[in-house]
Amino acid sequence: VYGGIQHKINVVNNVARTYLEGPPDPTKEGFHPIQLPLKIKIVDDNTVIVDINGDRIKLYKGRFSDWVVIKFHITPIVSVTGICKFYLLSVKPELKVFLSPIDISPINPPVPICNPSDLTTQLAKQLGLFRTRGWAINNMALTEERIDEKIFLDDLFSVEDMRRRITLHLMDKDPSDLFISVFQATDRVGHAFFRLIDPRHPRYDEELAYKYGDAILRVYKHMDKTVGEILKRISEDTTLIILSDHGFHSFRRCVNINTWLVKNGYMTLKGAEDRAYTLDDLFGQGEFWPNVDWNKTQAYAVGLGQIYINLVGRESRGIVLPGRDYEKVVNEIVSQLRELRDEDGTKVIRDVYKRDDIFNGRYLDRAPDMQVGFEDGYRVSWQTCLGGIPPKVIETNDRKWSGDHCSLEPSITKGILLTNRKLNGEPAIIDIAPTVLKLLGVPIPSDVEGSSWF
Repeated sequence: VYGGIQHKINVVNNVARTYLEGPPDPTKEGFHPIQLPLKIKIVDDNTVIVDINGDRIKLYKGRFSDWVVIKFHITPIVSVTGICKFYLLSVKPELKVFLSPIDISPINPPVPICNPSDLTTQLAKQLGLFRTRGWAINNMALTEERIDEKIFLDDLFSVEDMRRRITLHLMDKDPSDLFISVFQATDRVGHAFFRLIDPRHPRYDEELAYKYGDAILRVYKHMDKTVGEILKRISEDTTLIILSDHGFHSFRRCVNINTWLVKNGYMTLKGAEDRAYTLDDLFGQGEFWPNVDWNKTQAYAVGLGQIYINLVGRESRGIVLPGRDYEKVVNEIVSQLRELRDEDGTKVIRDVYKRDDIFNGRYLDRAPDMQVGFEDGYRVSWQTCLGGIPPKVIETNDRKWSGDHCSLEPSITKGILLTNRKLNGEPAIIDIAPTVLKLLGVPIPSDVEGSSWF
């Protein structure tokens, strides 16, 4: 669904040839990706040499390479620079090489990726190259079993070590009234390793649990060290806030909401679905849901547990009238979904929330009409996120992506809040804006929701 590209390579006389795909070529019709030739020469059972862009990179089995700088030429004088790392998985019996997703180089990026625009260039020159994509840790490579748990953790700690260095460097170099740093590792390790602390998970493995069952705890200890370094750098009158907006659950079962809508008469198909959706469909230019008969469809699901009514005046082919008809369909779906049970009778959904009960504001009309809150162990399926309609309503999650929080009932998926100041009352995430404004001595606008924690 969200993964990478696998190329089959043939070795002839100890040499394999393939290519890397870069950004779309804007000078060519169809915007096809730029392809860069790549050659791999086998040196021995533990070593290969990668030849790309005229550069030769020696890879050793079981180790990540240093950063490799790659230029994709659009024209003879215009190029885009990316950075990546190679990992030699094996030479025999098959040559296998993993390449991390190619990041935009932080040095002189072709498009703005930060503000001020030269900040990443300064940081890279002072601290070294680093990943610039939003999801910096290779969860999907582990989920698709292109890499193993050791490689994943080595990569995770490498990413977070650099993030710690950047954080501490900026704190030392440029003290600020407001400093925010986002660390991803506690989230990413939860997605990947929850199966090894939950014997009920379909992908629980006793041997792997023995080796990596402490992975989540190790990451939290790693973050504790980061907090300790930050504490050394702040004064007694500095407010420190450590928070996460969500907790975690084991993700054992997937729920296909669109399939449920079909089986219960709220969505009608023209024929059987014959394939799974991918992100290419979501971001492509073609028609989405080509197999849905919109003239007979009252509701559809897309995203992380969101359900939308096929509403007249909002959807291009809406059939449900605003007002009484809208309320009738919403109430029916909410009532029936709340009673959904798994094959063994387990309750699947904690609650289904109506739009007007949980959302407000000027963009209310754009909000989903319903939001599903799943029970522990259940999550919206990957295919529902993309509008897919698989055959079964509930399926086993047999992937290594085994922990989650998305679409889980919020009241049982609470995050954490740690601070060095006394809190006023019960904190809520909506209080962040007024809290920060008050700490900075900025008047809180009357239309800002929430209240200060302090």
